Amino acid sequence: MHHRIRLFLIHFISTATVIVMGVAVFGCAPSLQKRQDAAANALDALKESRFDYASESARSVLADDGENPFAAVIAAITLYKTTMHNLFLDGQTVVVGAAATNRFNDRYFRSIVEEADRHLAEVARLLDVAAQEEAFAMEFCLACLEVDWNQNGEVDDRDRVLLEVELDEAEQQIPKGDPRRRPTFRFDHGDVVWAQTFISFQRAFLNLVSAWDLSPIAELLRSGDDRTYRFRLVYPDRVALARSLILRGLSLSEQTRQALLAETDDEREWLPNPRQKDHPMPLPVDDALYETWGLVLSDMEKLVRSEEGLSVSRIFHLIDEETGAAQVRGYLDIGRMLTHADDIVIRPELLEDDIEALEDGEPDEAEAALENIFGECYVKEMKPSGLPDRLHRMRDEVVTGKESFERKLRYLLWVN
Repeated sequence: MHHRIRLFLIHFISTATVIVMGVAVFGCAPSLQKRQDAAANALDALKESRFDYASESARSVLADDGENPFAAVIAAITLYKTTMHNLFLDGQTVVVGAAATNRFNDRYFRSIVEEADRHLAEVARLLDVAAQEEAFAMEFCLACLEVDWNQNGEVDDRDRVLLEVELDEAEQQIPKGDPRRRPTFRFDHGDVVWAQTFISFQRAFLNLVSAWDLSPIAELLRSGDDRTYRFRLVYPDRVALARSLILRGLSLSEQTRQALLAETDDEREWLPNPRQKDHPMPLPVDDALYETWGLVLSDMEKLVRSEEGLSVSRIFHLIDEETGAAQVRGYLDIGRMLTHADDIVIRPELLEDDIEALEDGEPDEAEAALENIFGECYVKEMKPSGLPDRLHRMRDEVVTGKESFERKLRYLLWVN
């Protein structure tokens, strides 16, 4: 009996050992270095602007290891490049066709936008894979890519300078041929989340523009008479999707902000935090910028959720304090524009009168114009958003010469 028990225990321990070793060998994820090595060929191809091979190589790596962050980022970059290339060419076709026939091919336009959005959704999925690895870092020179950006059939000087860094921190021109114009960035986790943010906002825009039937646009631009032009809301679900993508983008932007603030390294940063000084882009930042970034994100989310509204008076004060609209007390409910979207109806002559009333009319005339233009999205009472006051502060700092408004806007657009 004891002999059988010993044999059983020996057999059990041996089997368990084999299982554990098997899990260790086959079940554990490869190390980050091994994953980087596996994607090395794809990265080399990308650096050499061999986009098709880079894509194929990256996809091959992902077929064996679907969680490889390097292959996922390379696949995302190549797919994004192809998507934007096709969207640009197809968009040109729509514009040229509209100019030649005086008709806007809405069905074709919507099909190319839908295709672009499907591909961007795949780009987002690939970036989601890469974002899971917080230790991710990849060196890459964007300006070194050989791409026919202007679509004239060859890679010319205009293409080569498109992604170069042209100004230094003092906003002085960097001489042509200076190595500083073509830096190699070290992209890391925070930059991946930044890319997720960018794609989310871009998808939101594509879904919004494809939600309405835009076929009347050619006739509107051609005639501009006092006829009524109705842009029908064909796909309200796309407006709902756009709203969710905007909210996701705002959340991702906050995640980007937090990830960048948590960084302790300082090496060729794409987006620096206030403590990082090694950044090839002329983007000196401080704690105040990061604080403003967070506050603006909070403002935007509350606007999208209809928790706050834009004060018409405060917005028009930024333009001209003497306009009729600057005296109006109402608010624009931005969130309602997304949750209660409807057909867009335009009568050019009436719209022109409304704009004139906003600029030069009395407050009651300006208020009537706002009701005509925005309908139920213009409300008399709402919790005011803090966003206009932040824009006022930025403007005042420009007036006092502390910093150019152009640089401020560039910062906010860059981080978002």
